Amino acid sequence: MKPKGLDRRRLLIGLSALAGGALLPSSEGILSRALAADEVTTEGGTLSGGQKTCISIIADIIIPETDTAGALGADVPAFIDMALTSWLSAEERMSFLSGLDAFIGMNAGFIGSNAEAQKSTVQSLDEALWDADHFSGFYRKLKEMTLIGYYTSEVGASVELAYDPVPGPYHEFKLSASGRSWST
Repeated sequence: MKPKGLDRRRLLIGLSALAGGALLPSSEGILSRALAADEVTTEGGTLSGGQKTCISIIADIIIPETDTAGALGADVPAFIDMALTSWLSAEERMSFLSGLDAFIGMNAGFIGSNAEAQKSTVQSLDEALWDADHFSGFYRKLKEMTLIGYYTSEVGASVELAYDPVPGPYHEFKLSASGRSWST
């Protein structure tokens, strides 16, 4: 059994949730639910096959594979499914799923269309992100969970981002060079 405590992944999840929470009012409480999760399981998730396929396509467009793995390489769709199942409140989960279902219903050919058409559809969601339409809330949450899932994964945190636990070189400072002793 893994001991409770703050490991690197939980710290990154918390920091990402804080950063997202400052920008998005709908992410209230995600930090406490993220840090309260004892075990992460993806068995018996929330998303159906078609919903997970749609999420996979959109997440891959948001963070595509370049010289490093993209959202699919970091298994972001499974992270989103787990977040929906374990972290989001029932109200947030139902709001997200109704937005996803509305998106799939309005864009029936999205999953089977070519990559350019899919990118164009996601680009239109990006352009309307801050509008008050029904999809923007769903897409805003999807984009937030995609970024959190990617940048808290091993690929995102250690390959995509530079990791330097102690930034800067060590320079010894001789106390005799400072003159008198410091009081604080």
